[in-house]
Amino acid sequence: MRATPKQVARAMFEVVEGTSAKEIDLFAGSVVKQYAKTGKSAFLRRVIRSLEALSMEKEGASSVVVTFAHEDVAAAEAFKRGVIEKGKKVLVTTVVDPSIMGGMIVEVGDIRIDASAQTHLEQLRACISI
Repeated sequence: MRATPKQVARAMFEVVEGTSAKEIDLFAGSVVKQYAKTGKSAFLRRVIRSLEALSMEKEGASSVVVTFAHEDVAAAEAFKRGVIEKGKKVLVTTVVDPSIMGGMIVEVGDIRIDASAQTHLEQLRACISI
């Protein structure tokens, strides 16, 4: 059974908790090298996002990742303002991924809301092929 990015992040978080910054840097460097060597950089990015979310959770805040098909500064700023107005400490990270073609993907912790054009097209294609 393979571990999820969140499981790996939680294990890493437990390993480094209470250690010095130098030890954390050494540990993080070896983990990054290992994932880079095995060609799993996409998985590593998800682990890093999970680590950020765990850290934010420990501080009483949360993390939101919003993926757009192209850089849309106005939409990203509107999204951030909407979250900030709720009054909770939130780290909003925006990502650009042209492969989603349009729409957005919002990730909050384990919850993923995929409103991308790519996903809608895949669902339509699946319905037509039945």
